[in-house]
Amino acid sequence: MNNLQDFDLWNRLRAGDSSALDVIFDKHVRLLYSYGYRISKNKALVEDCIQNLFIYLWENRQTIGETYNIKFYLMRSLQRSIVKEVNKESKLRQDFIPENYDFEIAFSHEFQLINNQLSQDRKEQLRIALDLLSNRQREVLYHKFFNHLTYVEISVIMDMNVNSVYNLVCRAMQTLSLLLKSNKTLW
Repeated sequence: MNNLQDFDLWNRLRAGDSSALDVIFDKHVRLLYSYGYRISKNKALVEDCIQNLFIYLWENRQTIGETYNIKFYLMRSLQRSIVKEVNKESKLRQDFIPENYDFEIAFSHEFQLINNQLSQDRKEQLRIALDLLSNRQREVLYHKFFNHLTYVEISVIMDMNVNSVYNLVCRAMQTLSLLLKSNKTLW
């Protein structure tokens, strides 16, 4: 869906078109569940946060702002909701985003098909190298290369400034490159 289609669909939702909400839900629910589960392994919490997000959208449709990127809006909203709930459970400050929350990358079906052409050794090296990255490095690569978000969108989701996102992507890619070149590190 391009930005203009997102904008039109979002405005239909804001105008009270329930079928627009259905389309948005159907298009993004799997991505949201997958993304949410990377932040919290509590499936019930993730499902509740997704459900509450869509209830919020419908109940506040007349007051929510415009967006040209529904996926970004939903991912950021879900992340905030999950972190807020986790913080409630942990009795932490509501604005605290833990630096060490687990973030795993699960490869998509398409990615798996492409990787079937690679040797089993190379796939294992990549998996090990990704596991050796920090959680934040894995998360930034996930947003950049799997969700195709811009650096600005990533900075908002990860609550970082844009330059820090650029640096984090660069460091993660350098680290991956070094790890993949050095078999000693991977074994």
